[in-house]
Amino acid sequence: MRTLLVGTATSSWKEWLREHLGDEDLILIHPADASHGFPARYVRLREGKVRDARFFGSLDPLRAPHVTVGTIARFSRNVSDALLLLGDLGRSPLARQTFEAVLDAYGPQKILAPVGGHPWCPAEEMELASSPAPAVHHAQRRAHWIDLLERSQRHELTTVGLRFEGTRLGTGEPLAIEGAIHAEKIGSTLYAIVEGEFDERAISIALDRTGANKAHFVQPETFRGLLCGLVRENGEEAGVGIIESFDLAGGTVVVRSPAVPPLPVAMLRIGALRLDREGNEVGELRPWAV
Repeated sequence: MRTLLVGTATSSWKEWLREHLGDEDLILIHPADASHGFPARYVRLREGKVRDARFFGSLDPLRAPHVTVGTIARFSRNVSDALLLLGDLGRSPLARQTFEAVLDAYGPQKILAPVGGHPWCPAEEMELASSPAPAVHHAQRRAHWIDLLERSQRHELTTVGLRFEGTRLGTGEPLAIEGAIHAEKIGSTLYAIVEGEFDERAISIALDRTGANKAHFVQPETFRGLLCGLVRENGEEAGVGIIESFDLAGGTVVVRSPAVPPLPVAMLRIGALRLDREGNEVGELRPWAV
């Protein structure tokens, strides 16, 4: 049987799962909750072991709803007995439509929700323990990030042939723009990676020459400190890391990750969450900021 566990900001399913999880798969779509050990990631567990994983790079499941729904569809493709824990989506039109898409992708036979039910579907109500305070979740995640940093090794990735996800980079038609490390036209937008600041006159000239009507310029430093996922050619995720430097001019991206080098990486999934060197979360980028 496929069961959906609806998460809220005030309730925790951890104790309930400890008592009721049998030999079913557990699908965790709860990136802000580090109590299971997988912040900013989606995982499918069986008997406590990771059977499948998907880097997400954000604490908000609505940050990339297409990834959230697509991952649920993939994780549940060949699974008949599973529990899916869906983190709190909040209340918004996007949240509701994403919730409907989750139902469509997962096809649960049973939906369980904390007492009070769920406004968007009939659900069996369960008495649950209260969720820890936000500060507790934050401390759990920081402990995880510190451990990741302490175990990390240096990986130097060559950008030639490297695919990117979670960024505008590689989406449009490459262009040559004076003063830009990299530039491309994406629809009506001129996207460029530049060192330093471009003044208004330089931007205006670049727009005129490319036929674009708006510009989106990014500095290489913007990538520094962002969480990332390392993906092999076969699509398997090899590990999670943190971007140390992003040097398109030199053709390299340096990542620190616990994965053992040398590691052939075909795709770099770039997240929105940034960490400092002490494992503190220092905010998330706006959608498509890079």
